[in-house]
Amino acid sequence: MDKLKLLRELLAKETDPAKKQAFEDEILKEIAEQERLKAETKASVKLDEATRESAKLRSQLQGLGASIDGGHAPAGSGITVGTPGIYKGYRLKAEIATLMRGTDKSREKHAVIHAEFKADPERAERVAKFWIDLYDQALKQPGHQVDVHFKEGLNEGTTTAGGFLTPTEQSDVWDAYARDESVALQNCRIENMRSDVKLVNKENATVSSLSGVAVNTEATAAAVVSPTVDQTTLTAKRLDGYTHVTNEDLEDAVVSGGFVAQLLDQFSEAVGQTVDSCVFLGPGSPVSGVFKSAGYSVAFGSSSAAFSMLLESDIRAIIAKVVKGSRFKFYSHRSTLWNTIYNLQDGNKRPLFLPSMVAAAPGSILGFPTQEVVQAPSTSAASTGFIVFGDLYGFLIGKRSDAISFFVDPYTKGLAHQTIFAVFTRYAFAQHLANMYGRIVTSA
Repeated sequence: MDKLKLLRELLAKETDPAKKQAFEDEILKEIAEQERLKAETKASVKLDEATRESAKLRSQLQGLGASIDGGHAPAGSGITVGTPGIYKGYRLKAEIATLMRGTDKSREKHAVIHAEFKADPERAERVAKFWIDLYDQALKQPGHQVDVHFKEGLNEGTTTAGGFLTPTEQSDVWDAYARDESVALQNCRIENMRSDVKLVNKENATVSSLSGVAVNTEATAAAVVSPTVDQTTLTAKRLDGYTHVTNEDLEDAVVSGGFVAQLLDQFSEAVGQTVDSCVFLGPGSPVSGVFKSAGYSVAFGSSSAAFSMLLESDIRAIIAKVVKGSRFKFYSHRSTLWNTIYNLQDGNKRPLFLPSMVAAAPGSILGFPTQEVVQAPSTSAASTGFIVFGDLYGFLIGKRSDAISFFVDPYTKGLAHQTIFAVFTRYAFAQHLANMYGRIVTSA
């Protein structure tokens, strides 16, 4: 028993008005559902019939090649003589069907065109007749070259004579330079901050192995041990910037993934490089960078203000000053690394810098890894630190914001139909344990 029949029987037996109403509602829903299924079935049958007819038509078109006036029509052109629905001896209906549905090979490439013809059958008929007229003219005048341009000879080469109709093609790919990663965020110690100021404890004076803990004879009193402690203050500062773009540009720019995504990518790189600038080049506000000051320094001799005057002994001297650890590296600008350090040799003509031929890292100097820093001195000048050696874990970076905030403001410049895009984040910087790194400095 089907559902509709069962519901009607239940309705006939029911005496409660509320339940009778519920059964009646259910019966109406079931009737509507059955009608919907019938309509879908009919549509499916019609679609199958249309598909079979289309396949039959394509088969006929591909097999046609009847000769006309002693000549031969191209295979699959759909041209024949004396059949119903002809136009000048051509199967007009077949030509129109080709325009509206296309062939198997052309359907994917020209889906939009076929859709337009399908929506406007009269236009498809006009186009079919136009091309049939041209083909007919070519058959009747074999020596005449059919010109498919308009009367005035429009062409792409001249803008006003047809060139405006074929706009220049533009790729939607956005080609970008490689993004510079932040070296500081990879190597410094990161402190998360829940307020604008954070204090971090550190050693000041330690227990000396000779004066604090000494070797004594029997009955000799131990000396007083007096280590001291200190604190480093992190104060969050805002890093920000913005740009504005016309709304027309946002709507019309041909960029894969969207123009805004490219802006965010650029802003992210800019924030990372600003962090590096503070850590390495910081002029004093908010911090003095490690190329400006460090726990140790090796200075060039008098009148030696050019980076090219770097000696092998300067490299050994800075290594000798800093207590070594597993995280120790050399940091310099890429031009310094490859133009100056690359040529250094020891007394036995052995190179100090061994570039890596396989790894992503540039290589090593006397066994210590090197890292290129974009935000580093690249031009010789007096009193300039241009090489840093040590462990940047002694430098603190405070993160007050968990991420970069990306704001979109369509209102401030709304009357000019422009949108503002801005980034805001907050960081703090401080040299914490400066004796964990040193620098090589040119002469004053």
